[in-house]
Amino acid sequence: MRVGRFLMLFVAALFLRLLPGYAQPDRPEVRAVWVTRWEYKTAQDVETIADWAVLNGFNLLLFQVRGNGTVYFDSDLEPTDPSLGSPPRWDPLRVAVQAAHARGLKIQAWVNVFPGWRGTNPPENPRQLYNLHPEWFLLSLDGKREFLGGDYAYLTPTLPSVQQYLTRLFQEIWRKYDVDGLHLDYFRYPGPGYGYDPESLALFRGLTGATPDSLPRAWDAFRRDAVTQLLRILRSALKQDQRELSITAAVIGDYELGRTVFLQDSHQWMADGLVDAIFPMTYTSDTTRFAREVREHLLDAHRCAVIPGIMARRGYPVAQEIALSRKLGAPGFCVFSYSELQTLLEQSPVDSQLVTSLLSEPVECPALVQKQTPADTRGPSIRDIRTEPDPVPADRSWSVSARITDPAGVLVSLRNPKSPYLIWTSGDPSEGGHVVVLEPAPGEQDLYRTSKTIPAVPGGQAITFRIFAADRSASDATRANWNYSVLQRRWPVPSRSRWRRVGFFGPVIWGPGACETDRRGNLWIAETLRHQIRVFSPDGFELPFSPIRTGLSPEGRSVSLGRPSGLVIRNDTVFVAANTHGAKLFRFRAADGKPLPAVKLGFSVGDLEAGPRGVFLAAAPAGTCWRLFDAAGNDLKTPVCTSHLTQGLATLADGSAVLATCRSEDVVHVWKRIGRSGFLYEEIPHDLPFRDIRIGDVETGPDGHVFLCLTGAGMVLELNAEFQVVDALRQGLRAPRTVALSPDGQRCYVVEAAGIGPERIHLFVRK
Repeated sequence: MRVGRFLMLFVAALFLRLLPGYAQPDRPEVRAVWVTRWEYKTAQDVETIADWAVLNGFNLLLFQVRGNGTVYFDSDLEPTDPSLGSPPRWDPLRVAVQAAHARGLKIQAWVNVFPGWRGTNPPENPRQLYNLHPEWFLLSLDGKREFLGGDYAYLTPTLPSVQQYLTRLFQEIWRKYDVDGLHLDYFRYPGPGYGYDPESLALFRGLTGATPDSLPRAWDAFRRDAVTQLLRILRSALKQDQRELSITAAVIGDYELGRTVFLQDSHQWMADGLVDAIFPMTYTSDTTRFAREVREHLLDAHRCAVIPGIMARRGYPVAQEIALSRKLGAPGFCVFSYSELQTLLEQSPVDSQLVTSLLSEPVECPALVQKQTPADTRGPSIRDIRTEPDPVPADRSWSVSARITDPAGVLVSLRNPKSPYLIWTSGDPSEGGHVVVLEPAPGEQDLYRTSKTIPAVPGGQAITFRIFAADRSASDATRANWNYSVLQRRWPVPSRSRWRRVGFFGPVIWGPGACETDRRGNLWIAETLRHQIRVFSPDGFELPFSPIRTGLSPEGRSVSLGRPSGLVIRNDTVFVAANTHGAKLFRFRAADGKPLPAVKLGFSVGDLEAGPRGVFLAAAPAGTCWRLFDAAGNDLKTPVCTSHLTQGLATLADGSAVLATCRSEDVVHVWKRIGRSGFLYEEIPHDLPFRDIRIGDVETGPDGHVFLCLTGAGMVLELNAEFQVVDALRQGLRAPRTVALSPDGQRCYVVEAAGIGPERIHLFVRK
């Protein structure tokens, strides 16, 4: 036993030295750990946490002091958490600040910004926000204050009263406590289906004269800007109080999903200097995806720090991701959480050896704070970047416009170095590209357009560009203050589309998931947050037997569906995959929804697809394998396993190829069948050249065309059998996740990513 453990530790140590980024840093490094409000109950717990942090090489505590509308510090505005007693027996934040500073640790007060309650019943305390100001809480698309999926009840970011309240609440922290920073979490919407309260709608109508449905992109921008506005207010309050304090934020790991689905524009915050650091929650056991998401944030870091967040549960490569963070050039890392990491190090000698070796030498924590300076040194703000036309056409030239502002004015120079200018490329943006100057638009204040059009780029190739601009603090551009925009990416598509969006289809769906049409044209869709299936006629009316919440077990007993993970229809039978209480393939008659005995599966199912000749394809949920099996649940071949996360699956009509969207690399992998029949496939050496798929699915239409959801780009690409772009669905879309085609291929139902909440289905028809 001792010999085996020695060999295991020796191999671990040898492996560690081979990791890029193994070497100890020769500069200050952020070594942070999140300490949740559930991880301390007494003052002694806090002292123990601080001792543990020093012993294990950490130098920054993110100490949670606000969760769901109650606080863990002395507040005149918000009630303290009931766990502290009434009156409170102690002040956790005061104890934590003293304990941290006594040991040379930095500490930031970690607050959940917009959550105001959590639970199915209202809080007992009448001073709690949910009771005191129910009108402050988000309203959903269908007018409900309902939060499913176990998530928090959120305050409404667009309400001035909410922004004022939160500013006063957070001011209490930096005025009463010697914290080194304020760390913002849940600083976002739970999903795009929220924010439809009368006051927010009136504010939007006052600004635009429109409704959310008539100007969906402006509506998203309005809500996104409201989140950003609170940052501006906090910055201003800090300046008035003359406090040099870090403002940092935990943000969604995938930037584009954060921006479009959760309405959180973390990269624009960095570009405008509103945060000192972001902590992307890059919680994944897949190091390829981890590196891709971290690299994406670092490309837009500006003068801010990007501190990758690392999950510390069993099965997550904590040490490897710490080393990767160093290799990628991040100025540190943050581990979630104290107790998770403590348990991992105690239970896994290998992980303990690896992590301890990486943190063996103590280092100073860099000062994550913007110095207050009287002069403006940041350079121009570059916002509201648009292409003309939009989307970018694949068959003709196009241009770019942007709003560029600066207190000192924007320097306009045609001499080198030019200002403002744009660099665009259809290749790797880190390798440079083509330069185009921007000029002031006649009659438009602060609006700049490219001085010449940009030539067409064939469909299927991503275009990236970035705008650079100097202010007029000096007549010489080399001495002026410069800034650059958030990196932009666009997908050229045919300028004329055969698809026309006719509006929304059916009612609001809470957590829309897999969907498909039966031969009658009825749409079947999984409503994941309500654990049911809903069925609608082609006219959008719900059928009498819908919703479906129960099915039959393999033995014929009535059982609840649980959360559906996949849905396909074959030969007038609907198959619904669910993994609750054992993986099953529930079956229903499409004609009347009557349940049939389920098929027991020996494996869990994520995405589910129907292949040719009675075959099913399934991707493992959050896994790296996909498999072929028959209607009895028997594998037809050994599962196809890779080192990457398979998101969605599709097969060509004749079964000659299988397509899989890859969450790890954000590409589409293709497996070609070996021979004219059978179930042997080999992966082709070159992936399809598409990006921004994110969590998007891929589906095959009745005409054999492939429909690829680019969730990050807000469009669905239609590809022919040779995988060439022939059309695109874009109008009114935000973040398409999956689609369903009618039996005749003339209708396309588009389901968008909903975050944790409701969304509506878009209906497109062929012209």
